[in-house]
Amino acid sequence: MNMGIEGFGVARKDIVTGQSLSTLDSTSAGIGNDNVYSVEASGSDLWIGTDGGAWIWDGTTATKVLEGGFYERPQVFYDFELDGNTMYAGTN
Repeated sequence: MNMGIEGFGVARKDIVTGQSLSTLDSTSAGIGNDNVYSVEASGSDLWIGTDGGAWIWDGTTATKVLEGGFYERPQVFYDFELDGNTMYAGTN
């Protein structure tokens, strides 16, 4: 289970064992911002929406979505929805 918490990052827990997993935040995972508003799993990737952009965590590395130029907007990602192979985002 993954839960985004504003000002904290992503709290994670293995719901089978009950074990708390390492937190994903700007320091440990490099997601760039600890104000997390949305989390959506897509296969082995975790899409993380913050007030500083969207990130894809592949289990090892966080990669910013839509970096550079025109794509600096939107900045705040409030929700993700996976429909088949397409990820939709609710933004500012």
